[in-house]
Amino acid sequence: EISLEKPIVKELSVDSTRDLSEIQYVLTELLYVPDERLKLVIVLELVDYLTEKFSEPDYKIRFIYTTQNGALTGFVVCQIDDEYKSYGMPCPTFGWIHAKNFLSCKKLMIECENFVRKNKKKKLRGPINYPKFIGGIGFQTEGFETPMMSGVAFGDPELKVLEYLQQLGYKKDSKYLCLNTFLKKWAKGK
Repeated sequence: EISLEKPIVKELSVDSTRDLSEIQYVLTELLYVPDERLKLVIVLELVDYLTEKFSEPDYKIRFIYTTQNGALTGFVVCQIDDEYKSYGMPCPTFGWIHAKNFLSCKKLMIECENFVRKNKKKKLRGPINYPKFIGGIGFQTEGFETPMMSGVAFGDPELKVLEYLQQLGYKKDSKYLCLNTFLKKWAKGK
């Protein structure tokens, strides 16, 4: 005789919220900050930013998160900021993306893409982590051992979000380089 069993895994769910305490909880649980002493400051700055944007009635912004079996698995902020332009044209953005697995990333980006389509836009660019002086632009791909710098993106070296986004059809567009020098005076021409 043989008996079979299969664990039934609850399907991954995706939700959007404007509840600031819920957002703060998600960020506190999932946001990776290389210097743990700065995490609370960054979470509170981001919550303040979202509070300001949510209070503007015509500002288009969404905080989206995923859960599976009651555990948080990802989040993203998607927004349409008329001031942000890509190649001279207004362009919606996604930022602060965190996804523990491919399915979470896929569900988050489908929600972002649907939000963009609903607002009659045809392009999505990111990550643009508003406010940029805290979150920066792009994905950190090296230099994880260096100190954090204002306005420079930081990310969890363990996550594969960049890889997931490429699997979803997102293409690399720009390369950003950051340089931190410890020399007080540079030799001319070098």
